[in-house]
Amino acid sequence: RVGSPGPKHHVANIVRPLPMRRLFRQIKDGLQSSSGGVFALAGQASLIPAVAALILKYAELNNIMNVRETLREFSHVHGQAFGCFTSMLSFMIVFRSSFAYKRYDSGFDLLTDMKGNCIDATCSVLAFTQGSSAPKGKVVAFMRRIAILVSVMQAKAITMMRGKNLTKQSMKGLQILSLDELDEQTRWFLSQEPSPLLVFNWIQRCMMDAVDKKILV
Repeated sequence: RVGSPGPKHHVANIVRPLPMRRLFRQIKDGLQSSSGGVFALAGQASLIPAVAALILKYAELNNIMNVRETLREFSHVHGQAFGCFTSMLSFMIVFRSSFAYKRYDSGFDLLTDMKGNCIDATCSVLAFTQGSSAPKGKVVAFMRRIAILVSVMQAKAITMMRGKNLTKQSMKGLQILSLDELDEQTRWFLSQEPSPLLVFNWIQRCMMDAVDKKILV
């Protein structure tokens, strides 16, 4: 690990001892290990500008392709105007980044609340099957169908936020309970209707049918 350079250290002395291939491998491994984190996407986006800045600084120090003379032509830029511009740019970047992370955290909290509410509602419905006078096979089938429909409803809510319908392509990465147990017509309706309200209506109808059959007490 390279420590922070002192005042007498040269930038080239920091870059040269570490081969470029090894440097890129370490950066790639670090980004892959942080996949799924908050700063993973930001690190990937800033990788190319950081490498370009290192290459430009290395070219300036060694005067490759007259880069040093080219950069000197921009030395007439007024320092106060440049400082004002960089200050405003830094303020905008920090403000927008913090606002974006707040929106991400708020959305993640809402998804967590939705998952918790679905689990609570499912457990509450299944608890009312205790003491039912219906055959055990019908009670188990009802409990399984409710669990599947709640899982499908949550998946449709997530795919709707992505702007897609519930298809095989959009189901990748989603944990849905036994979608194959639903009949072909039901799966066709799921692929055509993007709103989860359809599945919510199915859950209500299943519960009312279970009340009539004495499955829910």
